[in-house]
Amino acid sequence: GHKLKYQEQKLEEIEQNIKLVETQRLREKEIQILKEAEDLREKEEEFRLKERLEIEQLKELRLKEGYSQKYLSIKSGLSERTIQRIEKNEVTPNPHTLKVLGEIFEENFHQFENGKSSINSEFVSLVRWINFNFFGNSSKSILSILGWILFFVGLWWLNQ
Repeated sequence: GHKLKYQEQKLEEIEQNIKLVETQRLREKEIQILKEAEDLREKEEEFRLKERLEIEQLKELRLKEGYSQKYLSIKSGLSERTIQRIEKNEVTPNPHTLKVLGEIFEENFHQFENGKSSINSEFVSLVRWINFNFFGNSSKSILSILGWILFFVGLWWLNQ
């Protein structure tokens, strides 16, 4: 009887130790997850700050190029209101918007390097603006296809 009681106590001690170890492991895992979450928050904050700086550069770039918001709107196919909101930091531009704006300013740097302007890119911008302002943002609409047909007819006409 005495030996059985002793074994039961030992078994109980082992079970408590296992629970302690499991609890410790869970705490360590929890701490690790919290640290990872904090790292992610810091990275996100850093990303947003960088993004905000790039957005704040938009107005500087626009003014440096001598563009009005209206002209940038026509050139990019974005609404003038969107450009205003981005510059006032009221909205975070989506990846498409950033890509379009990036292409415009990058394109201009290349134009200045090459010393020539691109009529074709002006035409693409016009088609984008027509698509966006008259037919919404759907590139699958029939009207959008008509816009591209117009674009190619325009290219053909320009190259005559």
